[in-house]
Amino acid sequence: MWGKCHYVVLPYKIAEQIAALQAEIEAKNARIQQLDTEVANLTNDKNALTAKNAANEQVIANQDKAMHTAWYVIAKKKSLKEQNVLTNTGLFKKGDVMESANVNKDGFTEIDIRKVVEIPVGAKKGRILSAHPEGSYEIVNGEDGLAVVKILDPQTFWSVTRYLVVRAK
Repeated sequence: MWGKCHYVVLPYKIAEQIAALQAEIEAKNARIQQLDTEVANLTNDKNALTAKNAANEQVIANQDKAMHTAWYVIAKKKSLKEQNVLTNTGLFKKGDVMESANVNKDGFTEIDIRKVVEIPVGAKKGRILSAHPEGSYEIVNGEDGLAVVKILDPQTFWSVTRYLVVRAK
C-alpha cells in the first residue's frame, strides 16, 4: 500500500512542479517580451539621437565655417571696375568699394581666417581698398620681391568686413 500511495503522490507532485515551471516560463517569456520591447524602444531612441547629433554637428560645422570665412580679390583697377567691385572712380575720386549691388563675387577667393595670415598680391605694389583697421595689417615685400598683405591681428582686421579688396599696381 505504501508503494502505491507513493506512486500516486509522485505523479501529482510532478504535475504540480510542471505546472509551476510552466507558469514560471510564461512569466519569464512575458518579461522577455517586455524587455525586447524596451530594447527596441531604446534602440529607436538611440538612433534618433544619433541622427539628431549628426544634424547638430553639421549645423555647428556650417556655422563654424561661416564664422571663419572671408573672401578676397586682388586685381588691377580696370578689372575691379569690370567686376563692379570698384565704382564711381574719377580723376580726383577715390571710388566706392563693394557698394554696387551688381558686384561679381565670382572673382573672390574664399579663405579660412584662422589659417590665412599672409596673402600674396602678385604685383610689386598693392593697396587695400576695403575697410580694414589701420595697424591690423601691413603690406610688405615678399622674398620674390612682390607685395604681400600680412595680417597682424586677424580678429581686428576682419572685424569691419569679411571682404578684402586689394588693388594691384
